[in-house]
Amino acid sequence: MKFKQLPTEIDYLHFLDSLSGSQFMLCHDLKTSATFLITENRNAKAGIEGIVKGARLEPGDIPARLLNPTTFLPFIRRETRDRIKSEAEPQAFHDIYDTLRGEDSLAIVSFVPAAHETLNSVREKLEHELSSKEVRLNKPLSDSFGWSSGSTQSDLYYESGERNLLLSLVNTINEAMSDNKVAYTVSITISKPSERIMHYIRARALLLEKLNPESDDIMSLYREARNFQSIPISRKCASSLLNFSDRIQRKRAIPTLLQDSAGDITIGTYVEGSVYDTFESIRMPAQNLNLGLMVAGLPGTGKSFAAMGILKQLLSVKKPLSVVISPTSEWNALCDGLGMAVIDLYHSELRFNFFRCAAGISTERFYENLAMLMASASGAGPYRGPMEKCLLSAFRKIYQETRDPDPTEVYNAIEEAVIERHAKRSNTGVKYTKHGENIIAGLESLRLMLFKRQFAYSGGEDFGLLLKRGVVFDLSSASNNMKPFFYALILNQVYSLADSFDIMGDESIRMAIFIEEAQLIFENTEQSAASADLRQRIQDFRKKGICLALLTHSVNDISVSIRRLCQTKLYFRQGADSVRYAVADLVFSQALHDDIADRLKTLEQRICAVSYMTVCNGSKEPANPIFIKSLHLEMPAYRGSSVTDYKPSKPVTLIRLQDKEGKAVANQKIELTYVGERMSSLYTDANGEASVTGLLKDRPYRVAVVGAKKKDTKVFTILGSKKNEITLE
Repeated sequence: MKFKQLPTEIDYLHFLDSLSGSQFMLCHDLKTSATFLITENRNAKAGIEGIVKGARLEPGDIPARLLNPTTFLPFIRRETRDRIKSEAEPQAFHDIYDTLRGEDSLAIVSFVPAAHETLNSVREKLEHELSSKEVRLNKPLSDSFGWSSGSTQSDLYYESGERNLLLSLVNTINEAMSDNKVAYTVSITISKPSERIMHYIRARALLLEKLNPESDDIMSLYREARNFQSIPISRKCASSLLNFSDRIQRKRAIPTLLQDSAGDITIGTYVEGSVYDTFESIRMPAQNLNLGLMVAGLPGTGKSFAAMGILKQLLSVKKPLSVVISPTSEWNALCDGLGMAVIDLYHSELRFNFFRCAAGISTERFYENLAMLMASASGAGPYRGPMEKCLLSAFRKIYQETRDPDPTEVYNAIEEAVIERHAKRSNTGVKYTKHGENIIAGLESLRLMLFKRQFAYSGGEDFGLLLKRGVVFDLSSASNNMKPFFYALILNQVYSLADSFDIMGDESIRMAIFIEEAQLIFENTEQSAASADLRQRIQDFRKKGICLALLTHSVNDISVSIRRLCQTKLYFRQGADSVRYAVADLVFSQALHDDIADRLKTLEQRICAVSYMTVCNGSKEPANPIFIKSLHLEMPAYRGSSVTDYKPSKPVTLIRLQDKEGKAVANQKIELTYVGERMSSLYTDANGEASVTGLLKDRPYRVAVVGAKKKDTKVFTILGSKKNEITLE
């Protein structure tokens, strides 16, 4: 196994404990700076990841054959350990990768547990060796003439290096026996040893014996190491031979306090210290989601899958009306598998009249919301206010007469309202003010929409029935400029249904609204009317039992006032510019803010920081912020297709010009316009006829018969896909 991740600070004694006294080898690949663990302990991975919080291992391939292997039986000298004063627990090989990086060699350290009988036997031999040595020597003294004049005694052994070494070995074994834990015999094998490597090893360990392994196979070496007659060393001394490359990803554990969680929605599993997955489920009551859900994370971190998992559970336990608005097709497979309608809005054969106000809904509330959302999505910048006023004026006239207006009549009414306020008519045309020009330009998205068959007619699909079944609107086929506009039109229909709910839904979930890339409509600006409106709606949604889920890449894509109102937050990896806002939202201890910020910038896929609501004594209360791993979601195969095979026909529209006497008007220039957009210019033939294909059936088009002077131009209305006769006076 290869080490993939380690905590920033490693307790090497805990690492030894995690192996439960089993034999193991650490293989240091000096060329790639990788550390491998070789052991027959089947539970080693779980043990290490369970005790050394933050450690992660993965399968890894090491060379099966060793080149010119040489094995040494070492002893870690006390003076070597004492030289490193700056470290609380000095590691003999603490700089192996810094010093030897790039060497085309393997350094393999074998750790074999030593039996208690072995410790006793070795200690007896060492003590016998110590006691059998002479300690004094009598030396006669003589004068210059050679005559004896007495004698003197000298210390032979007490200060010798040999005795100090033996005494150090005895002390190490005594330490191992008093520790009452595993002691080890250790050997070091070098593949392709160089002088540089040997100098490094000799400077840090006393090499007691040199061996030539019988095999160059690394697993044979693993078994052969059990027979090496090395001096047993204590667990603490053995830990000084452990080291891991700094190139292994390091993670700092962050203290978090887990409260009891309960409920019918599982949001993930608890990650202790932000690094260790405990596989303990974190649950919350479904009804707490009516307090708002905010999910943020950089692309690929797992935010959408986390939201999908929540929606899937919500539909299984509460079955609310549900709608998903997504700028991509990634929700399609899941929602199709859940039985929801999947609609590629731009290519669907289904007809939608986004201006239709359903029965039982206040038309005034409907068109007020519609005007606000359309103006916010228009891209009209500082002219959104004047645009909203023009929209309100047009809608007021339209909705006094019908709940299901013709979309082209709606556009014409809007254009007339703009002309009334921000333009002047003359006999040569219309002259717009600067405000008028910007408002007309901001209506481009509406014009483009009305050019498509499915949005150009009254009637169409009932949004209430779609939400009852559950629907995902896939906007992947729409242009980026059009997406905010469709968000606005869809949300207005959803808001209208929400407005019809009573306020007795605090303990229920009646509707679920999931909005991907929510910043497309809820801009983080002071001028955003849609965002200001949402701040009020979120407070009402709790009373009405509505779950609103906002998904964005960065937390600061959405205004702080909206984020704070969303009381369930899942924050995945954040960019450096947004991380401080995320930390402030999550309400961690102030003392941990710097550590939390560093961790949020490096979170792995599916790991997120969470702030959520729990239930205590019957009341909703905030739980401690923690880290979780979102649930793994098995995506079903996508059985259907949101893009239909509908191929619109291209019927011919015929235009015939005649004078008042019925004679054909030949070679006359005419210009065709639809919802304010000039489509084409053409000339009548000898029969006074001109034809054009692809016009929408029964849709009104304006035909301008161009005169010699601008004031002589005359305008008529025709219907698409029909034969139209125009009589010129």
